[in-house]
Order: sequence, then structure tokens, then C-alpha cells
Amino acid sequence: MKEAERRVLDFAKKYNKPAGIHIVWPSIDDFKRRKDEGFRIIAFGADIIFLGEQCRLMRKELRRYI
Repeated sequence: MKEAERRVLDFAKKYNKPAGIHIVWPSIDDFKRRKDEGFRIIAFGADIIFLGEQCRLMRKELRRYI
């Protein structure tokens, strides 16, 4: 996988195009690392992950009142 990522970055640089990657389980550290590696288009997370996280937070809050 790392070799494929390197090839994408090399290709993008050669043809003066932005390289992209998807960080499925997002963290700021991962975002910074990928940006520093040279990726310029970074899909950050997925709707279902963000929705799940928000539901877990709301459930936790609601349980305080039940």
C-alpha cells in the first residue's frame, strides 16, 4: 500500500496535479501527516462514522436524564 501511495504522489508531482487520499477513521494527526506527505485532496471521514459518533454522544447525554 505504501508503494502505491508513493506512486500516486510521484505521478501527481510529475504531472503537476493534486494527489488525493481518503482517511476513513479521521484524526487530526493523520490529516497533518498526509498533508505533510504531499496529499492535497483529503477526504476526511465518512458520513456514517460522523453520524455514529454523534448518536453515541447523544445517547450518553440522554442517559443522564433517564
